[in-house]
Amino acid sequence: MKLYQQYLFPWLLGLGVSLLLPCTGMATPSKIEKEHKKAIQDPSLQRWVAELKRPEEWARARALEKLADLSGFQDFAIFALLRSLDDPHREVRSRAVTLLEQQKEQASLVVTALLRAYRDKSATVRWRVVQSLGRFPQDAQRIVPVLTQALSDRHATVQAQAATSLGWLGPPAQHATPALLQHANSKNAALQRQVFYALGQINTQSKDKLNKVVEALSAGLQASSSENRAEAAKALGHLKTHSLSALQDLLKRLNDRAPEVRQQAVWALGQLGPAAAKHVTDIYNKLEDTDPTVRSLTADALGHIGPKALPLLKKAMRSQRVETRSHAATAMGVMGPKAQAAGLALTRLLRDDEAEVRLAVVQALHKVQYKNAIWAMVRRLRDDSWEVREAVAQGIWRWEKLARKAVPALATRLYKDEREEVRLAATHALGKIGVPRWSVTALYRRGLTDQDPAIRLAAAQALGSFQSRASRAVRRLLRTLGDSQAKVRQAAIVALGRIGSSRAVRKLTKVARSNNENLAVEALQSLGNIGSKAKRAVPALLRTLGSNNANVRTHTIHTLVKIGRAGDRVIAALQKALKDQSPQVRDAAKQAIKQLRTLALASPK
Repeated sequence: MKLYQQYLFPWLLGLGVSLLLPCTGMATPSKIEKEHKKAIQDPSLQRWVAELKRPEEWARARALEKLADLSGFQDFAIFALLRSLDDPHREVRSRAVTLLEQQKEQASLVVTALLRAYRDKSATVRWRVVQSLGRFPQDAQRIVPVLTQALSDRHATVQAQAATSLGWLGPPAQHATPALLQHANSKNAALQRQVFYALGQINTQSKDKLNKVVEALSAGLQASSSENRAEAAKALGHLKTHSLSALQDLLKRLNDRAPEVRQQAVWALGQLGPAAAKHVTDIYNKLEDTDPTVRSLTADALGHIGPKALPLLKKAMRSQRVETRSHAATAMGVMGPKAQAAGLALTRLLRDDEAEVRLAVVQALHKVQYKNAIWAMVRRLRDDSWEVREAVAQGIWRWEKLARKAVPALATRLYKDEREEVRLAATHALGKIGVPRWSVTALYRRGLTDQDPAIRLAAAQALGSFQSRASRAVRRLLRTLGDSQAKVRQAAIVALGRIGSSRAVRKLTKVARSNNENLAVEALQSLGNIGSKAKRAVPALLRTLGSNNANVRTHTIHTLVKIGRAGDRVIAALQKALKDQSPQVRDAAKQAIKQLRTLALASPK
C-alpha cells in the first residue's frame, strides 16, 4: 500500500484537514501525490515517517523535528505535525505545536490547527499553543477571541501567557482590552504583570478605553510586587502623552525603594516629553540616584523634555562628578538642535579633563550641530583619547558643508593615527564628506595601502563614491585588484567602474574571464558602466559568452549592450546565445539583439 494511503491520508480524513486545504492555498492530496510520486521514495522521509510509529515519545518527537527539517517535503511535515496534535503523549503534542509555529508559509492552516489544539487537556500544551498564537498578528481576528478566553484558563501559567501573546499581537488585539482590564487587579502576580505589558503594547485608540487603561496602570503603580509596579510604569511610558493623568503617580515612583521601578518611572516621564516640563526639577534630581541605570535614563528623559531642562543641564555641566557632566552632555544630544541655546557651554566642555566627558560632548555636538563648535571639534581629532578622535571622525560628516573644514585633519588622521579604529572612521568620513582635492590623494596613497583590510575596503568604496573625480586613483586601484582579500578586490572593481576610466578596461576584462563568479560579474558590470570607452573589451567578451557559468554569460550580454557595439560578430554571437540551455541567457540575448539593432538604426551612418 502506498505511503499516502497507509499513513498520510487517514490523518487528513481524521482531522478534517482536507476541508481546510482549499481555503489555505495548500496542495490537495491528489496534487501532492502527483508532485511527490518520485520524491516519496526518499529514504530519509521513509525513515522518519516510520519513526513516528514508535512507542517511545522521544522518538516520535525527534521524528517530527527531522521531518520539519527535510527540504522539499513541507506538505508532509505539516501533515505529520497536524497528526501529532492528537498524539497520546503531551510532550509530542507540545513539540508539534512548536514546530507548526515555524511553518509560516501555511499560516492560515497552522492557525486553524492551533485554535483547535487549545482544547487540549494538558496545560503544558495549551500554554505552548497560546504562546504560538501570539506569533501570527496577521490572523488576529481569529486569534484574539481564543486568547481572551485563555485569560480565564484554569491554569495560571496559561493565563499569563495569554496576556503576553495579546501584547505581542499589539494594536490588532484592541478588542481584548476590556477582558485585560478585568484582570488588571488579579491576585495572580504573573498574570497582572503581563496584563500591564499587553495594555502598553496594544495602545488602544479608543479614548474611553484609554482612560480606563491609564486608570488601571496608575493603580498598578501601587502593586505589592516591584516587578509589577515597574511593568505598569513602562506601559504608561508606551502610552506617551495619553498617560498624562498618571503623571503625579509616576513622580511618586521616582522614590520607589526598588531601582527597577525608578528606572521605568523616569523613562516613562521622559516619554511625556515637554508635557513633563513643570516637574523637570524632580526628574533632574535623579541624576544623583544611587542606581546608575536610573541616572542614565534621567539624562535621556531630560533630553526628551526639551529646552526647559537647559538651565539645569548647564548647572550639571559644572558638577564635580564626572558622570553628571557626561550625562548633561548626553541629554543635550538627545535634545538635538533644540539645545542650540546651550551650544557655547557645550563647546567649552570639550576642554574637560576627563575623556569620558569629552566623548559625550562630541557625540552630543554631532546631534546639536552648533555651528560655532566646528573648529573645536576639528581640534579634537588630535585628542589624547583615541575614542574621542574616533567619535569626531565617525560623525563629522553630518555637519554637511561645515564638515569640509575637517577634511585636511581627517586626511592627517588617515596618514598618521596609530589606531586603526580612527583611521577607519577617517576613511569613511572622507568618502561621505566628498572633497576630492584632499580626500582622493589620502585615500589612494594611504587608505588603499593600509595594513588593515577593513580600511582598504572602505578606501576603495570611498573612491568609488567620487566617480570620475577620483581618476588619479585608477593606477592604485588597479594594483588593488591583486589584494589578498576578495572583498577589497571586489570594492576596487566596483570603484573602477564608477570612475569610468578606459585605463581599467584591460585588467577588468581579465577579471571578467576569471573563475571567481562574484568577481567576474562585478568586473562585467564595471565594464558596462565604463560604456563605449570599453569597446576594446568586446572580442574578449565574445569569448566569455562561452563560460560554463550561466550568470556570467547573462551579465556578459548585458555588458555588450551597455558598450553598444552592434557589429556582425556581436550579433552572430548573440544569435547563437538564443539557443543557450539557460532560459535566463536566452531572454537576455533576445533583448540584447533588439536593443543593439535599435541602437544601430539610431546611430548616424
